[in-house]
Amino acid sequence: MASIKQWTTPLKGVESLKLTEAPKPAPGKGEVLVEIHAVSLNYRDIEVTNGEYTHHKSVGQEDRIVPCSDMCGVITQVGDGVSAWKVGDRVLSTFLPDHQTGQVTEKELSRGIGLPLDGVLAEYRVFPEHALVKAPSYMSDEQAATLPIAVVTAWMSINGMRPMGQNGGHGEYILLQGTGGVAIAGLQIGKASGAKVIITSSSDSKLAQAKELGADYTINYRTHPNWEEEVMRLTNNHGADIILEVGGAQTLKKSFDSIAFGGLINCIGYVSGKMDAPDDRTNVNLLALRRNVTLKGIINGPKDRFEEAVKFYEKHQIQPVVNKVFSFEEANEAFRFLESGNHFGKVVICGDVHGQYYDLLRLFEYGGYPPDANYLFLGDYVDRGKQSVECICLLLAYKIKYPENFFILRGNHECASINRIYGFYDECKRRYNVKLWKTFIDCFNCLPIAAIVEDKIFCMHGGLSPDLNSMEQIRRIMRPTDIPDSGLLCDLLWADPEKEITGWGENDRGVSFTFGPDVVHRFVQKHDIDLICRAHQCVEDGYEFFAKRKLVTLFSAPNYCGEFDNAGAMMSVDESLLCSFQILKPAGKKKAIIIRGFKADRSNPSSSQQKKQS
Repeated sequence: MASIKQWTTPLKGVESLKLTEAPKPAPGKGEVLVEIHAVSLNYRDIEVTNGEYTHHKSVGQEDRIVPCSDMCGVITQVGDGVSAWKVGDRVLSTFLPDHQTGQVTEKELSRGIGLPLDGVLAEYRVFPEHALVKAPSYMSDEQAATLPIAVVTAWMSINGMRPMGQNGGHGEYILLQGTGGVAIAGLQIGKASGAKVIITSSSDSKLAQAKELGADYTINYRTHPNWEEEVMRLTNNHGADIILEVGGAQTLKKSFDSIAFGGLINCIGYVSGKMDAPDDRTNVNLLALRRNVTLKGIINGPKDRFEEAVKFYEKHQIQPVVNKVFSFEEANEAFRFLESGNHFGKVVICGDVHGQYYDLLRLFEYGGYPPDANYLFLGDYVDRGKQSVECICLLLAYKIKYPENFFILRGNHECASINRIYGFYDECKRRYNVKLWKTFIDCFNCLPIAAIVEDKIFCMHGGLSPDLNSMEQIRRIMRPTDIPDSGLLCDLLWADPEKEITGWGENDRGVSFTFGPDVVHRFVQKHDIDLICRAHQCVEDGYEFFAKRKLVTLFSAPNYCGEFDNAGAMMSVDESLLCSFQILKPAGKKKAIIIRGFKADRSNPSSSQQKKQS
C-alpha cells in the first residue's frame, strides 16, 4: 500500500512534532483526495501543539493529531457522487468544514480542522466536497494558503454584520491592533474598500512596513501609552467605526474609549492573556451603553462568506503577505519560527560570541537575518576564538547596513588590555597588522554600554553596580572611553550574580563585584523593570535564570574554547514581551531546540547550573 508523510503532535509542545508515515488515504462517497501544496501557520496551531487551545468545546481527538488548518492544494481523485469538483481543481480548505452559512453553531465549532479533526500538515488529505473553496487563480500556492483563517476572520470583522454582497468600509475608520496575520489582512481589505486604516504596534519597523502596505495612520503604543486618545485625535473625535481587538484584558477598555458612536468592536484575540488582571474593574455594560457599541466575538466565518472574500480579493487583485517559506520537511522549524515571534519583526538578544564565526552564522540561520529580525548583541565578540576578525567585521557590517535593526553593546573583552592577553591583538598582528587592531580599539571605545528593550528588559554585558542609581548615569557616560578598573562602567561590563550572598561581594575575577538576588529584586522594583538580561558567563545550557527569573544570563558560543561542551542560546522577545530561547548545541549535535516561552515579568524559580567564567 502506498504511504504518505505527515507531521503529528501529542499536544505536548512544538518540540513534540514528529514526521511520520501513514497509508495514503482514498476518498469515499462525497469526498475528494487533495495533494497539499502549501500550508499556512496561524498562532492557533502553536496553541494546539502546546495543548493550550482549550477555550472552545470540541469532540474528543486522538492521542496524536495532524496539526494545521490552512492549505492550498490540487484535487487528484474524486469519490462517488462528487459533482462540485474534478481532478486538477485547485482548492483551499475551510477551517470549520460543516459551517456553510449563517452563524456558527456549537456543533460546527466542535469539528475544526487541526483540532479535534486531523489537520493539513500532510502530503495528502481527504476532504468532504463541501469543505473546500476554489483558490484564486492569480495567487501562488503560498499566498492562497494564507486565506482560510486570517483573511476570513478579517473579512467577517469588517463585513460580517452587513448583508451578503453589501460590502462596506468606504469612508469608515478601521482600527487594527498589532501586525499579525489578521491585522495585515484587515489592512489590505480596508484599503481596498476605501476605509481609513489606523494600525498600532510597539515596533516602529513594523509600523513602517504597515505604512508601505497602505496604512493611513500608525501609532506606537509604547511611545503613546494612551493610544486611545491618539485615535480620537486622528479621527477628529469621531473614533474608529470598526476595531479588530486582539489584546484582550489589557486593551479592551482602551478600545471602548476609542470607538465611534454605534461602532463595532470585534474580539478576535487575547495577546495579553486569557485571564483578567486581578485589579481589573472594566464595566463592559456601562462602556457599551455609553456609545451604543456592539461587542462581538469572531471565530472565522462560513463558507459562503469565505467565497465572498475570495471574489473581493480577485476583483482588487490583493496580494497576501507571505513572511517566510519553509519546506515540508522543515515544518518543525516553521513552528519554532512562529512561536519565537520572528514573523514581522522581533528582538533577538545574543550573548558572548568570542570569535566563533561559524557559530555566529548559525545564530543568524536560526534567528533570522537582518533586517527581518532585529538583533541586540551583549558584547565579547573577540578573543578566545580563532576568527575574531570575521565576527566583529560581520557585526559591524550589519550595524552599518541596518542601523535601526541591529545593535551591539560593549563587553569586557572589547578592551585593549584584555585583547593583548586573550588573543585578538595577536590575531590582528599575525593576519594583518597592529594598525588594524588599533582601529578596532577606537571603535570599541565608542560602543554603547547598555540597552533597554521596550522599557522593561534592561540589558548589559556584565551586571549591576552599587554606583547605579539612575539610568541617566549610563546615558551620561562619555564616549570614546577605555574601561576603568573600577566604578559604574567597569561594573556594567564585569559584575556577576552570586546566589549565595546578600548584597554585594568580592568577585573572584579580581575586578568589580558580585551581587545577590536581593540586589536584583530591589533594582527591578525601583526602576520598574521586568527582567535583567546579561552575558559574561558561560552557562551549561546557554541560558540560566537567577533571582526568581528576574535576571537571565545568555551565552551564545557553544562548546566554548573547544572544551566546555556547553550549549549556546539566544533569546527572542516579541512585541508582548514574551521571551523564548533557542538553543544551539555544539556543532555536530542536534542543531536547535526551542524552549517554551515566558513572560518577562513571571517569577518562577529556576534550577541552578554550573558556570564557567568568560
